[in-house]
Amino acid sequence: MIPETNGKQRSFGIPTIRDRVVGTATSLVPAPIIEADRQPEQYAYREGRNAQRAVRQIHKLLNTGDTDFSLVVEVCARR
Repeated sequence: MIPETNGKQRSFGIPTIRDRVVGTATSLVPAPIIEADRQPEQYAYREGRNAQRAVRQIHKLLNTGDTDFSLVVEVCARR
């Protein structure tokens, strides 16, 4: 048992193997389904893609003179 600040005690919660299997399955199973519906130009929340790759792709498009693209930017700033 682990003591809490209010004087009570709680049990130590170690995830069981079943909990880990369920957790892994719930993250791995829907990923390919969702990935298939995304456009190749989308970079948000994708495996192997990040903001740096998105900026590089934009830089490449601007430098090649390709004007047949649209740019949508979402920014989340926190203090």
